[in-house]
Amino acid sequence: MSKKLCISSLLLAIILTLSFPVVSLAKGGGHTEPVGNNLSFPVIWSEGTKLTLPGTLLNASLTVPYAGDIIEPCPIDYFAYAQKTEGNVWQAENIQAEEVVTIDEIDWGDSLESVDMKIGRPVRVELSLYKLLTEPMVGYKMNMIANPSSPDEVQGVCAQGNPSDHSGALKYNSFEATVYTPDAKLLIQKVTGESLTWNALTNKWEGDIEAPIAIIFAGELNVGGKVIYGLSQGGWKPTSTGIYRITFYMPPDGNTVFDTDTVVRTSIEGESLLEEEMDAGGVGIVVWDKNLTYIDITVVAGGGK
Repeated sequence: MSKKLCISSLLLAIILTLSFPVVSLAKGGGHTEPVGNNLSFPVIWSEGTKLTLPGTLLNASLTVPYAGDIIEPCPIDYFAYAQKTEGNVWQAENIQAEEVVTIDEIDWGDSLESVDMKIGRPVRVELSLYKLLTEPMVGYKMNMIANPSSPDEVQGVCAQGNPSDHSGALKYNSFEATVYTPDAKLLIQKVTGESLTWNALTNKWEGDIEAPIAIIFAGELNVGGKVIYGLSQGGWKPTSTGIYRITFYMPPDGNTVFDTDTVVRTSIEGESLLEEEMDAGGVGIVVWDKNLTYIDITVVAGGGK
């Protein structure tokens, strides 16, 4: 299948309203905030969805600089402006696809690929779809400001000039974009044996596997400014040990598809832990002819609330 992507030159400003239960993107998806995240990484809307994001396309409205030291300092004569701050709003390039979008890369969350899960501990299930671009799209360069890898993580942009007279936030040309379709779904099933068959009529695995676990799955605008997919309400908390199959799937006849060249990105965290935990975590698999990807993870004892 061709990798060529024909997209409209029309650039849309949109608010993300999903076809399944979800918190508005303007409030950070599954992580509700008083003031939300901003789109910093380019996104392609692949199903004709007309959504709204905070701010104005390729414009930064900045009023409140961050006070104090930041982890990744801005260049000289630049000030840091944190998102989740009233008055600080920007919006990266986002476009509507006119034809079928073939996904080039799938990124399962690092935590699923690098470590085994434990009973009683929330599992943050995340997934991103990427399209590689021949013509770049414009994004905003994000700097880590405070509290990395925590629920209170803060990121933002750098803008030149003094706080009352800045000349705009730093941008860059990105040769990849995330892809969003409201038709994507996710299910989690506990595996009990080796005989598994995907039923395209019921959209679930059958055979040596249990019924799907109730979850709320949705798109969100994460702290890094990307449109991704994730489990809301704090994620999924396993209640028993065993192997679980997490499956992300889309309609085979939809506008967003996998093909024989679609690959799963390798976890950066997983690479760093490879020598220590050779058997930990799962490996993402693409079943392109069924338009799905899955990852089998192991849940072990020793967790807690």
